[in-house]
Amino acid sequence: MTNDHPSLENLTNTDAIRVTNGKLPRKVSLILWILLAANFVVSLNETVLGVALPVVMKDLHITAATGQWLTTAFLLTMSVVIPITGYLQSKYSTRTLFFAAMGIFTLGTVLGALSIDFAVLLLGRVCQAAGTALLFPMFMTTMMVIVPENMRGRLMGRISLVFAVAPALGPAASGIIVQAFGWHALFWLVLPVAVAAVFIGGKWLHLEHEPGPIRLDFFSLLLSAVGFSSLIYGLSDVGTAVRSGEAGQPAVVNPLYIIIPGALIVTWFVWRQIRLAPQNAALLDFAPFKVPAFRNSMIVMNIMMITLFGTLIIVPIYVQSVLHYNALTTGLMMMPGGLLQGLLGVPAGRMMDKYPPTRILVPAMGGVAVAIGLMAGFSTETPLWLVFVSYSLLSASLAFVFPILMGSSMAAVGPEHYSHASAIVGVTQQVFGAAGTAGFVAVLTLLSGGATAASDAASLNNGTHGAFVIGAVLALVAAVLSFTVRKPPMPAGAPGGHGAPPADGAAVTPEASAPTQ
Repeated sequence: MTNDHPSLENLTNTDAIRVTNGKLPRKVSLILWILLAANFVVSLNETVLGVALPVVMKDLHITAATGQWLTTAFLLTMSVVIPITGYLQSKYSTRTLFFAAMGIFTLGTVLGALSIDFAVLLLGRVCQAAGTALLFPMFMTTMMVIVPENMRGRLMGRISLVFAVAPALGPAASGIIVQAFGWHALFWLVLPVAVAAVFIGGKWLHLEHEPGPIRLDFFSLLLSAVGFSSLIYGLSDVGTAVRSGEAGQPAVVNPLYIIIPGALIVTWFVWRQIRLAPQNAALLDFAPFKVPAFRNSMIVMNIMMITLFGTLIIVPIYVQSVLHYNALTTGLMMMPGGLLQGLLGVPAGRMMDKYPPTRILVPAMGGVAVAIGLMAGFSTETPLWLVFVSYSLLSASLAFVFPILMGSSMAAVGPEHYSHASAIVGVTQQVFGAAGTAGFVAVLTLLSGGATAASDAASLNNGTHGAFVIGAVLALVAAVLSFTVRKPPMPAGAPGGHGAPPADGAAVTPEASAPTQ
């Protein structure tokens, strides 16, 4: 490798990564910004098609049920790809995976831009989802490898900025673009950015990599694909089944017939991985759960994923169906919260570098509980400004929750488990997010007696009230459990490890720069 590129290869072997005046070397920062920018692009793309769906349906002459597969296929592809990212990161270098992720994403973007029928557009969305699923775990692993422990919080804040702001901006940006240029422009405008990311990453993204002693277990791959996709599809289909019931038409397939087998297959998959781990053959190594700090962080994080996704699905239903505001007003009311969550993620990350997790997490969890508690008091007469204040408080509080939980969970494991820990974080977010959506919608329906906005807003308010009460209870449980989230002693060999963060100008040990898996 020549010195023309700011490659970390020479750094990891000779000079080591040095932190000077609280700043990372330009070479390290450049790699992180490349991955961060790529993640922003793919995250933004995740939400843009939802607003454009009615126009797409009209243009391609498809029904709503068919059009919904553009979202469902994206979700299912994510659920299939994320569990295998631990194995892929062990097998291939960051540069190779980045090329694969952005290459597949770019191919999907081209297909979407050129699509004149539904099949091509669907294939494009599947490719985009596969690239998206590869990028986030890869970024988390790379960040843990090359960033010293006492600087990871600020990086977690930037991650929060990306993954909160991008979804918040997506629907609004999509509406403007579709109105002005048509839905194909959603792909054409992303394409040059994706192509540029491929070329920039190809030139600058270099990290040393040693393939780990791991083999691919094809039966685990099959169990993972079938189990997680079935479980998440069944959970996400609860809302459709509920709406069918409200319309007096039974669902084509009861979601439980998909959820239960999916859960059983996932259980089989987990059991098999535990058996294969000693042979270095686990597709997804669950060894990080043996570490109390990782396990406690994941428990709190997954409760919060249920609460967050459940609340996010109920708030629009309440605003539109109980208070009778339109979708545009609802979107504008919720957008500042998403932006606020992203912007506050940066100071939250900096606080993470200075203070123990509980000092930040406990007050933030209290803010979540208060916000959802306010929502539990909503009625048919609640002013929109109070909904706005409650939702903004929820978003601001969450800005201090997820960076801390993600940072604490990843910091708890050794370098040899970074890739698998990041994959676990990704796949559990998918599963528990879908479970939150399904559970809250089921509660809403049961307590409202299947009411619709047109028939009985008061009854529907009973359903939203019940869902918000459950959300508040879950938030209180998570707040109590947040006392168990401790900052673990740094594993030996981790950047900035051996329990103490490096001082400015101190070197991060060369051995810490590349995990051996």
